[in-house]
Amino acid sequence: MSQLATFNIGEHLHSRFYISKTKVKLLAIPQYWLFSRDKATWNNLTIFLRTRLPTREQLFDEFAKNRKWLDYRKECYFNIADTTQKPNLNNINNVPLGIRLEEDLYYFVHTKPFTCNKKISFLGDTEP
Repeated sequence: MSQLATFNIGEHLHSRFYISKTKVKLLAIPQYWLFSRDKATWNNLTIFLRTRLPTREQLFDEFAKNRKWLDYRKECYFNIADTTQKPNLNNINNVPLGIRLEEDLYYFVHTKPFTCNKKISFLGDTEP
């Protein structure tokens, strides 16, 4: 809000909190003083605002309804997640043969790639 801005015209100020980042001066003008100056305009404005702004009870009822919906949605999600079982199709045949064989594992652990000029065949004999 900028300087000299107004808010809450015609609202009841009980149980209201105002939070500001900077220092604020608040001027509360009594409703009877406003009505003594130009009653028709202020009365129409307060009636308009009271019909547009929800009461505390309406706000709480809306909050409770939304909260019940969120709880129901979470319950439905967990019910569906608990009933569906993902099949585990992994078995020993899906693991590559080079990983399963102990001698291949020993070869990969003890040789450094791209440092040896020798070609090693699968039969175990070396070629220059």
